[in-house]
Formats: sequence, structure tokens, C-alpha cells
Amino acid sequence: MRILLMSILLVAVFVLGGCANNNTSGQISYDDEQLRSQLEEAFYQPLLPTKFPFEVEDASFSPIPTDNDEKVFNFDFIRKDNVVELMTFNGESINDDTKTEKVKFDETEGEYFESNDKGTTVKHLIWKEDGVVYDLSTANDSESQGISKEELIQIAESFK
Repeated sequence: MRILLMSILLVAVFVLGGCANNNTSGQISYDDEQLRSQLEEAFYQPLLPTKFPFEVEDASFSPIPTDNDEKVFNFDFIRKDNVVELMTFNGESINDDTKTEKVKFDETEGEYFESNDKGTTVKHLIWKEDGVVYDLSTANDSESQGISKEELIQIAESFK
């Protein structure tokens, strides 16, 4: 009888512990183990986000061929109505004439900008850390709110 009670108590602890949500930021943890395993043989190991303002339903990784020595990786973090894309570069910062807003998160300085094309707004947060350039972006049309600038910054703060 004592073993049965202990078993029930143990199961209850695991169930209640698994259901507890101490998340006050609205961010949902994401297990990046699958993507990390795909990166094991990669030329460099970029940091990856560990939290999102939505539950990630699928994630993908693909290297992008370039004409120079720069290595570019593309990651997509997907839910049914939105995609957060991450491109990483092992090279120089992206230098162009785009007007950006300086932002700071954790101890990192980055640049934020939005571009509009035919009713679609693309939001970018770009920063450089340990020789890797990160471009975190999301797009939304005029009918959906999508991910906000603040949520992009929260995602960037979760990189490990």
C-alpha cells in the first residue's frame, strides 16, 4: 500500500511540475536540440534562440551557398500564422544605406529597421556577437499583427 501511495505521489509531482508555468514574460521555451545536432559539423556554431512569443510548431536549418568565404545559415521557426527567420553570417556586418534604429538588449547593441513592400512589413533586428552577424526577422501583412519589435528583442535576449 505504501508503494502505491508513493507511486501516486510521484506521478502527481511530475504532472503538477510539468503543468506549472512560471513564465511571466509571455515567452515559450524552445528546445533547440534538433537544430544543434544538424549544426555539429558546421563551419561555425551560431547561438540560437531558446524562447519565442509563440509555440514553435516546426523549425528548419539550411546553409546558403555564397560566392565568397562567408558562410550563411538560414533558420526558420514556424507556427501556422507566422515565421521568425534567423540568418547568420560568419563575416562582416551588413553594410548598406538602410536607416536603422539603435537598440540595446542585455549587453548587446543592435540595429532595428522595418521595410514595407506591397502591404507586407518586414521587421529586422541585426547584431554581431563573437564574429557572427545575426539577422532576426519576421514579416506580417496588413491583416495580422505579427511579431512586434519588443518581441523580436525578447527572442534575441534568449539566444544561447
